[in-house]
Amino acid sequence: MTLQGALLERAAAILGGLDILQRRLGADSIQMQRWREARARLPEPVFLYLVDIVLRDDVARALGDRRQHTRNIAPPDRSRVAAQSAKA
Repeated sequence: MTLQGALLERAAAILGGLDILQRRLGADSIQMQRWREARARLPEPVFLYLVDIVLRDDVARALGDRRQHTRNIAPPDRSRVAAQSAKA
């Protein structure tokens, strides 16, 4: 699945289905199918709208999770990052 296909699927799941997302986007079923299969590129306003839906949902979930359990994620090893950057 392509990034835009995954983004469409995730936004649809958040909103309650592809038909609801399709109505919100004002798209017809053919256009939705083309976007989902990456046969047509998402217009920038549609892409940004989908990202907004997904990010808002992720932030809301993360805030709920972190109130009870914090995560300790170690920062990347700077010497390794610098070495990889030097190779590029």
